[in-house]
Amino acid sequence: GNPSILVKIVHLVFLATFWRMHIWVTFASSFSCLSPYYFHFGFACAFINLIIFAICHPSPLLSEEETTQIIVFLICFIVSDLNVQWFGQEVTRSACSILF
Repeated sequence: GNPSILVKIVHLVFLATFWRMHIWVTFASSFSCLSPYYFHFGFACAFINLIIFAICHPSPLLSEEETTQIIVFLICFIVSDLNVQWFGQEVTRSACSILF
């Protein structure tokens, strides 16, 4: 069935937060020691987006557009994990060495 309005709003909030946070990290606070926290928060948002979408759209009923959407959410989740594991540590080392 169709997800409720509340589920749609929660999904939209996490999706918007995820993208806003990445824009903030990229352009506004690129040399911040808080970057690892932003990356972890982005990872959590990507995970929640993927889970909400997967629960609301069971795999046997997926249309072609929904299949593309869930693949994009999965890619975002994987890239966010790589961000947390590799890029977050490198940014923190370089930013903290510049700032302190």
